[in-house]
Amino acid sequence: MRCAPLLLLAGLLLGADLAPDPVACHGSLDGERFWMRLGPTDRTLGGNRLWQIVWTPPAPETVQGAHLGDVPFILLDPQGLTVAHNARSTLGRILPTATGAYRIVREIQTGSGDDARPAEEIRHDRGPRAWDLRLAAFHLALAWRADGHGEARVVDFFGPRFSEDLRIRWDGPRVDLAGTILTARADADGRLAALDGPGVALVIQGWLAVP
Repeated sequence: MRCAPLLLLAGLLLGADLAPDPVACHGSLDGERFWMRLGPTDRTLGGNRLWQIVWTPPAPETVQGAHLGDVPFILLDPQGLTVAHNARSTLGRILPTATGAYRIVREIQTGSGDDARPAEEIRHDRGPRAWDLRLAAFHLALAWRADGHGEARVVDFFGPRFSEDLRIRWDGPRVDLAGTILTARADADGRLAALDGPGVALVIQGWLAVP
């Protein structure tokens, strides 16, 4: 009986829908190049939007041995919250349930040497919908505006903070990401140009309109 109010709360926390037009950007995260594209609302995807990312994921030892995909396809709802995640280059994925919860599949390595092979490890999150902690800087780039503010639940789907109750909150340039204070800077159009702070260095070199 608690699921519907929680789902509603998740949408209200973010505060506003994402801009409806498709958009793409490129730059660097922690010195590594990235590219991402957010598509339009798609009725064939249940009214959700396809988010494509090319990035350098964290090393497995920093996320409890999980191998994260470097070219994931992610479904976002109109508030920018994760619906599903297909890592594509690994076994990793996030699957939604009918109640708004998630079934998470982590790819881990078993054995060693010639006997090493990928295997699946399953996690379950009760919801509501959330941002992926490891992709939170990219999520923020889609939602942030210079004069805006918002809040969303964050989950470390594949990493060691999975069981923690995490949030991201932002108000203008001040961003609190799961307890780490970051500073956001805007470009001439009021969109995110950079995000700096302990352990995070995001630089967006250009925003691109997408047909």
